[in-house]
Amino acid sequence: MILKVDSLSKNYDLIQALDNVSFQVKSGEVFGLLGRNGGGKTTLIKILTSMILEYSGRVWFLGYPLNERKHTIFFKQNIAYLPDKDFLYPHMTPTQSIRFFTDFFTDFSTQKAQEIMKKLDIPQNQKIGTMSKGQAEKVGIALILARNARLYLFDEPLAGADVISRDEIFKIIQEYCCNGATIIATHLVSSVEPILDSALFLNKKSMAYASKKDLLHGFSNLEDSFRYYAADSIIKPLKQSDVEVENQMQ
Repeated sequence: MILKVDSLSKNYDLIQALDNVSFQVKSGEVFGLLGRNGGGKTTLIKILTSMILEYSGRVWFLGYPLNERKHTIFFKQNIAYLPDKDFLYPHMTPTQSIRFFTDFFTDFSTQKAQEIMKKLDIPQNQKIGTMSKGQAEKVGIALILARNARLYLFDEPLAGADVISRDEIFKIIQEYCCNGATIIATHLVSSVEPILDSALFLNKKSMAYASKKDLLHGFSNLEDSFRYYAADSIIKPLKQSDVEVENQMQ
């Protein structure tokens, strides 16, 4: 088990950001943290990256309690995080950014970064500050994927990308994160659906949490499932097939 979250809650004064959230992520799994803006996704990601240390409930990463400060360096060495805001230096080119990451992260692969950037058709010598939002996002994604981490966290990774680019990038994320676990926090449910193994529908509470197969039961796509389970503050039980109901009754 890479990550285990148990009864996680977070308040900001009188505002409830997260309410009793629980889930697990296994090695090799692509996990969707799916919710509307303001639903608690970024707060949860900040807890997982040790940016927020005060909360109720428990979080374990590789068996260690995540809020223990003595393990913070270990967590940062094994978690690769792409924030929802610009984090690259605009005066640098992708080539210069690769050199910077090589010096900063011991698990960073220059060869892998160059390979991913070539697949994404990223100009190597153009300053990041002059790129479109979608192109700059691709640079960030390539740099994060070039690490050999145990857990990859992506917070709204493709806000500036077009539909075709999203499909391409999500496939690359799936390909290069296969040796670790991956969490993608996004409201782009239909775009991320093809690569997910399981998902949590988050609206401050766990509105639904299951494998993609179970979340799709009774729905033609994950977006329809999301609209049903996460539409309001009332938690609905997962829909079950007639066979499952009969088995439970026996």
